[in-house]
Amino acid sequence: MDTDSLPLIENLLFWDDGDILPPAMHMARDEALFLSMESPVLRAYRWRSRAVTFGFSQRWERVRGMLDGRPCARRWTGGGFVEHGGDLTLSLAVPSSHELARVPSKELYRLLHLAWLGVIASDAASTGLAGPGPHRRDSRCFEEPVADDILVNGEKIGGGALRRTANGFLYQGSLRVKTEGAAFARALASTTAPMRSRQVLLNIAHQRLADRYGLEDWLTMR
Repeated sequence: MDTDSLPLIENLLFWDDGDILPPAMHMARDEALFLSMESPVLRAYRWRSRAVTFGFSQRWERVRGMLDGRPCARRWTGGGFVEHGGDLTLSLAVPSSHELARVPSKELYRLLHLAWLGVIASDAASTGLAGPGPHRRDSRCFEEPVADDILVNGEKIGGGALRRTANGFLYQGSLRVKTEGAAFARALASTTAPMRSRQVLLNIAHQRLADRYGLEDWLTMR
């Protein structure tokens, strides 16, 4: 695909998920989004209280010392320690049949954030993507930007993580913005439509909660 062209997706399903959920169920729904997708789909949701998610490879001994009593969940994707509260979370699932799924991970990360930068720029005086720098190691994600994170006035307000398999990719990102998720869906796609058929996804999510995200073994696995 022409990686300099926008929009990145022709047709995108969008789920504006307003359900009040604990972190483990949010993570279960995101993975279920990936497992049930037949075409690109974006899920947007917010957090009703303070919570934490942390990347698949993070060490539990380090993570638990930073929780401060907040509920938490280990993500299926990578990345570091993300403190949730007033942020908007965007989860994008794209099947391997779509040309966007064939873009290398670093370029894909840049393209997604570049698309969303246009939404944020309308409400901020100085926006941009972070330049190359040292990779984060077990740190709080919003305290240390890495390449192509979203910056406003030099401060990180958006970042994310990817998980890729033979079936496609799942991106999970967090944006400290007031803008609604639909604006970010429109920035990615030529056309968007509500995701109306969700029962299969919800069934998978409940199963993933039972056999993964709701288990102490998953939370403390590393």
